[in-house]
Parts: sequence; C-alpha cells; structure tokens
Amino acid sequence: MANFPALYDAVPVGLCIIDSGLRFVSINRMMAAMVGRPAQDAIGRNLTEVTPGVADQLMIHLRRALSGERVTDVELRGMDAAAFCEGRVFLVSLEPLRPDGQIVSCVLCSAVDITDRIQAERALWEHQERLANLIEQAAVGILQADLTGRVLLVNDRLCDLVGRNRKSLLGSLIQVITHPDDAARNAAMFAHLVKTGEPFEIEKRYVRPDGSIVWVKNYASAVHDPAGRPQFIVAITQDITERKQAEAARQQSEDLLRLATEGAGVGIWEVDRIRGVGRYSPLAMQLVGTDCPTFIAADWTQMVHPDDRAMVVQAWNRVLEEGAPYAPEFRTAAPAPDGGERWLLSRGRLECDQAGRPVRSAGVFLDVTARRRAEIAQRESEDRLARAIAAARISAWEWDVATDQLHVAAGFDDLFGNPPEPPRTMGAALFAVHPQDRDKVRAAVEQVLLADGVDSHEVEFRAALPHDTDRWLRAWGRAERGPDGRVIRLIGVTHDITERRVAEQRIMYLAYHDPLTNLANRRLFHQRLEQALAGLRPGEQLALHCLDLDQFKGINDTLGHPVGDALLRQTADRLRGCIGRDDLVARLGGDEFAIIQSGVRSREDAAALSRRVTEALDAVSDIGGQRVMMGVSAGIALAGGNLADGHEMIASDLVKNADIALYYAKAEGGGAIRFFEPAMDDAVRKKQEFKLGLRSALSRGELELHFQPLVALRSGAVTCVEALTRWRHPVRGWVMPADFIPVAEETGLIAPIGEWALRAACHEAVSWSQPIRVAVNLSPVQFRDPGLVPAVTSALTESGLAPGRLELEITESVLLDDNEANLAILHQLRALGVRIVLDDFGTGFSSLSYLLRFPFDKIKIDRSFVVGLPGQDQSFAIVCAIVSMGRSLGIAIAAEGVETAEQLDVLRSRGCNEAQGYLFSRPVPACDLPALLERLRPATELVA
Repeated sequence: MANFPALYDAVPVGLCIIDSGLRFVSINRMMAAMVGRPAQDAIGRNLTEVTPGVADQLMIHLRRALSGERVTDVELRGMDAAAFCEGRVFLVSLEPLRPDGQIVSCVLCSAVDITDRIQAERALWEHQERLANLIEQAAVGILQADLTGRVLLVNDRLCDLVGRNRKSLLGSLIQVITHPDDAARNAAMFAHLVKTGEPFEIEKRYVRPDGSIVWVKNYASAVHDPAGRPQFIVAITQDITERKQAEAARQQSEDLLRLATEGAGVGIWEVDRIRGVGRYSPLAMQLVGTDCPTFIAADWTQMVHPDDRAMVVQAWNRVLEEGAPYAPEFRTAAPAPDGGERWLLSRGRLECDQAGRPVRSAGVFLDVTARRRAEIAQRESEDRLARAIAAARISAWEWDVATDQLHVAAGFDDLFGNPPEPPRTMGAALFAVHPQDRDKVRAAVEQVLLADGVDSHEVEFRAALPHDTDRWLRAWGRAERGPDGRVIRLIGVTHDITERRVAEQRIMYLAYHDPLTNLANRRLFHQRLEQALAGLRPGEQLALHCLDLDQFKGINDTLGHPVGDALLRQTADRLRGCIGRDDLVARLGGDEFAIIQSGVRSREDAAALSRRVTEALDAVSDIGGQRVMMGVSAGIALAGGNLADGHEMIASDLVKNADIALYYAKAEGGGAIRFFEPAMDDAVRKKQEFKLGLRSALSRGELELHFQPLVALRSGAVTCVEALTRWRHPVRGWVMPADFIPVAEETGLIAPIGEWALRAACHEAVSWSQPIRVAVNLSPVQFRDPGLVPAVTSALTESGLAPGRLELEITESVLLDDNEANLAILHQLRALGVRIVLDDFGTGFSSLSYLLRFPFDKIKIDRSFVVGLPGQDQSFAIVCAIVSMGRSLGIAIAAEGVETAEQLDVLRSRGCNEAQGYLFSRPVPACDLPALLERLRPATELVA
C-alpha cells in the first residue's frame, strides 16, 4: 500500500506498538483519540501512565504476546472516570513483532471501539423481546398430542410451518418432524411435562419434507382431567426462522468486524485528493465488484448503485462542509455473487492541510448485505403477520392493572364497531361489551386478579354494536405477576367468532328440525311430548295423532324424488294450517308425521282435528304442473283425564299406542282414523315375549354377529368392519337390533349382551388375514355399568387384539346423560389405546362443546342426512358442515347408509374419509367375511 505511514495514521482503527518494557513506541491518531491524549505525549510512556483505566486488563495479554503468542478479540472496558474512554468498550488484538525475525521485541496492538455496536445489539434485543411478546399472543400454530407424543390435532398454520398436510401429521409422533439435533432435548422436556404437568417453552427446529429447516418457538402445556391428571398436550407454535436468520446475519457481521480489526477482513480505500487518484485493498475490490485496484477520484460514485448515489454524495458533502462523520450504507452497482443486491457500510475521514484544503481521505468498507436482507425479511414477515391477523379479525391487547391503561394493536377498534370513543382503559372496554354480557366479562377478569393459581382467562361475549347487531367475540388473556405475586398486567388477544356462533345456532336448529320441511324432528317431538305430559293438570287431556301418507311411495317412485320432496313440504304447510297455537306438528321420518294436540276436552275434539287434517291432505296438489292426489291414515292415542284410571302415561307408551292405532288404520286400506283401544295392544305381548326370550338367548347361543365393512374413499381399501348383533329367534326367525336392543336396554340385559358382542368381535378380528379395525357399538345404558372398562380390558387381553384395532361407537346421548361421569369413562377407554367414534352425528344435540372436551377419533354422519344426497340442499349443507368441522378439528368423518354411486361421489368430493352402506355390502355372517374382504381388497369401480 502506497504511503503506508500515512495510511497507518488515517485508518479508523486504533493502532500502536508497545515494547517489552510496556512503553508506547508509536501510536496512530485513532489510538490517541481512544486513550484521550495526543500521540506525542504517549510515545515513550509506560502503559499504566497512558491508559490507567485499561492497563490492568491489558497487562496479562501483553505479556502473552511478548512471549510470542498471538492474542485476538480481547474486550476491554474503560474504567478511569477522568479519562476519555470511561464507559467505552474496545475490541483489542495483539500481534507479536520480530524485527530480527527471531526474538519478540514489541507488540502491534489494534483496537476498535465497539461500544455503539453493543448498545445497538442491546437495543435490537430489547426490541425483539417486545415484538416476540406481542406475537406470542397470536395463535400462529396449534398442535394437540396425546401423552405419547402422537399428534391428535393441528391447525392449518402449523401444517404450513412444517410443510405437511394434516393427514400425514395426524397419528405421527412429534419427534418424526423434529430436527435430530433437537429431538432428545424436546423428548426430555415433553416427558417432564407429562410427568409433572408443568408447561415448558422450547426453541427448536422442524424438518420439512424437502429437507429445509424451520425454526419455531413452542409453548407446551397439559390439559388435565377432573382428577388433575394430564390427558393430552397442547402446543402453541410460532415461526422464529426470520429471527434466527437475523441472529445468524448479525453474527456474520460481527465476524467481518473481527477480521477487520486484524487487518485482513476490512476492505480499505484511500483517495489522494491532490492527484485525484484512489486505491482499493483486495477485499475492497471484491466488495465493490471490480478487478482494478485504482480508480479516478472524480468517478468514485460509479461503484455505487444509481438509486443510492445522490444519498452517498450528500453524505460526503456534509463531511466537506460540516466535518460530519462519514458512514453511509448503500448498494453497490455490481450485484452480489448470488445475483442479489450487495449492501456496504463505508466509514471514512477527510485529511486537510494547514490551509484547510482536502489532501487525502481514507476509510473502510464493511459488507452488511446479510443484515440488510434479514431486516428486509423481518419487515416483510411482520407485514405478513399483520395482514394475517387483520384477515383473521384478531387483535392483541395489553392492560396495565395499576394505571388501567389498555394498549391495543391495530384492528381492536374495528372489532367493537369503531365506537366514537375507542376504549383505552379496561373500564371503557367493558362499556363496549353488550350490557347483558358485561358481568360475565368482569367476572372473568376479576377471577384472574383475585383467585390464587389462576393465570389466564377466556370468555365469549357480544360487542355493544348499534342496530342490535350481534357480533360475538372471544377474549383470551394471560396474567403477568410481580415479585409479590400480584397481577401487574394482562396480555391477550380478542378475535371475532361470529361465524362460528352462527354455525352453532344453525346446527342447533337443524338438530331439532327436519331439514326438508322445517317441522320439528323426532328429537324435538319427544321432548315436547314429555313436557306436555308432565304439564297435564287433573282433568286435562292430550291427544297424539300419528299420521302416515297414503300412496306416497307410489307417487315418489313414479314421479321422482323432487316431486316427493315438494309434496312433503306442501303437506307440512297444510298441517301447520290445521293445528292450534299450542299444538305441535312434527315429521318423524319418510312420510310419517305426528301432531301433539293440547287442550283436548273430549274424544270428539281429537276426531275433529283428524277430520280437518284428512280434508286438507285429501285436496288435489299441483306440484310443478303435476296433479297429485293422496290421502292420510291417522292413529290417535289419548292421555290424561280418567282414561288411565290413575295410571301416569309416559311418552313412549303414548307413542306406542298411537302407532298401534295407526297400524290398524292402515290395515283398513288407508284414509281411516282409528283411536287406540286396549285390545290393540298386541305389541305389548310381543315385547314381553322378547324380554323372556332375551334372558336365555345368550345361553342358548341364539345371538350371532354379522359384519359390515367401512371403506376408505381415497384408497378404496376396507379400513374397519362394524360388528352388528343379530338374534335368531326360535319362533320368529332373525330379529333385527332395532327390535330387541331397546328391550335389552330396558331390562338391563344390554350389559351381558354388550360384553358378549365385544369379546366375540375381538376374537373374530384376531383371525382376519388383514389387520383392519373392528367396531363395536356401546349402548348408553352400558355406561352406567362400573364393569364397562374392565370388560373392554379383559376382551383385549384374552383375544390378544391390539387396542388400536378396536373402535367403540357411542351415540350423543352418552354425552347428554351424566356427561361428566361418562366423559371420565371415555377418557379411561381412550387410555387403553382404543379408538372412540361418535355415531349417528347430527340426529341428537350435536353440541360442538363435546367435540372440544373429548378428542373423538371419528364422527359418523347419520344415514338420514346421506339419503337426501345429492338433491336435498339441507342434507348437502349439513354434510358439508360436518365434514368441514371434522377437518378443522382433525377428526375423521365416515358416512352411514351409502346406497348409490351419486351419494358416494358427493361424499368423496366434500372430503369425507370413509363410507359404509349397501353400496359396498350388506352385513354378512362371520363365515362369509373373509370372502367379502378378499373381494373388496382391490379398488373396485365403485371406489375408483
């Protein structure tokens, strides 16, 4: 380098030479500035005299260097309160010098002031901590796992993070997607959580299928059962890849700075202002993208990106005019090796002669491309997160308990309808809540503030919007406590759940109403009938009319299902016009209807209503230009008054009596009205016969299992076989479950019959050549038997069947009746490793809360919804809603009663997982099952 002594003095790195007597031999201007005295005053003086604030720190390292050891990257802190360097931090390197080539006689000391960098790093760290605290509240990724680490549920964001679809994740172990270097640590913390219930946070890496790595921060906690035992694990995951990249970029920048202090990693430039010529060091040439070590001073800006030249020139002009520091960051005209933009930080100073004329300038280049790219990536990530939060209608907030100040993120006011006075305190926020929900919200917050051990709250409420518009919001908050244990702030998120609430209300309505006619369905009918019977006062009577349309099947078969559906809707409208204000008309299924008539004073009142119904339904109907005539048969049963001689009529008996009367009316050829008479009660004798026969059916070997397959719609393979109990009655022949199971439940025989079916199904499944699952139905009555769980355990142990191959199907009534106790039993069964299936979904209450409280493995859509596909809009909407809900919760969906290829096509297109029905096979005896499984083993045309 030309004119090295001048460069030695101009380089913005502190340089000095110290001899073996620890005296300064030479010192450049930058080092003189660092020690706070002129260079001429330092030369010849001892280290302790010149730098008393750092002498003790540097002494030991100097002696190492004088012994021939090269010392690098020593941090020194200015300690002399009276010196210029007080409070500063320096990065020092020591190079032994051997003038004669043999003995170290002095040491070259280089120093860089890194105080500003350390402060900037601290500020950046503090900023990232605040940002991370806010992002942590946003539910970025959610994962639910069982106590073995097997994935039960994930949301879409987590799937995006790990680059896998939900199907591939469900059932897999978390360790499978965890980076091998992080697996052991993650497993240990997971095991500790399972054992103690103590939540943990971990930063780790996930490996995507393409081999790429994503860094995440996981907060894992356990969900406990009523006894306080962990049941499953929930992890909240946020992507911290950008942060890790920024940290790596910052580390790279620090490495470059360290190399620069050693004189090898700094791109150095200098300009002779007199001659108008400049020079680059080799690294500087590489950084600016040139192969020429010299340049014309007048053209020095050509190495700067055109868009940044004006800024760089302006920065240099401030140096010339004001003596300001020169430290611009700019892009180079030449791209980086990867083709992207290269960013440089240039630091330099100007030297003038005694007349103040510029004679020389010198400085360094530092490559800050990685930092710049990381900053850009971080800003883009923050923008994407902000857009995602806005799209999801989520807003974060923080409440300072002491000051009552509420700090909110963007979108908070919009959730509350942009009130004229935006809530900025918790007190004001409560006024933005619907008046009927304020006490609930206030109680949730106060519980966190006042109750010991409560660190979070979750509450759903309505916003106080104008025009009585309902907007449902869900707020979740986490408490931060001070050293004394008191809550100092709440941090949380609020998001709009209106669509979910509307969907729940719609499902609730559909659970109690027939989707085709909008009449009450069978469930609501039975509830209202029980209420009406319970509310009868002495002397009052109630009439139950069971109606069956005459000739409907012929009309439906001849003119088609659309005409039949239209006729049923018209029938419903006519029936509504016949009843009184306090009466109820319901569709029980098919062309069967029922009317609950209250306020009946005599038998003639009931007969008069039936005549009105007959006249209304006998009228000619015009359905799409088709003239249709049909009649109706009616069976009537009365309750109340003195009809039962003091006997308290129950709903099932009244329905039975009306059905018996309808049977007799239909037997007359249709169009008849019959009242129930005791002599008609042959059904009672049949029921008694079943009771007596069932008691010995097991011992006589009259019960038998038949099997019906469930087929995976994606692969066409049989995944499961449902075991169905049949009774070979010695007199009546085959008796279906619908005829004898209610009798078994009523008599208590369902427990031994159910246990027999369970054991027989397990033993049968072990003999199958294919490891498919077997499904066994559990009656709600069996949940009252304390021996249910031991019976399942014994059946698995004795048969040797793997628990994962057994599916236990329950109906929603199990969750409605004594749900806490039944939920506890379900958790015990799940702990055995068996799969739990919710059968006949949609025909009962269908509360979404049950799906959140218990992780079902599968939901089976009731055949009453499948039969309406593809033509009925209501059936289609219900099926779509159930499949979509299952996908969101990570629960498999199966459809029952599939009988046509058209139904199968609709179910497959909507994402249903499995199907069962006569389209594939009727239930077959155990001896015929192997042949059936072999026939269904390859993909057939029906499931191709």
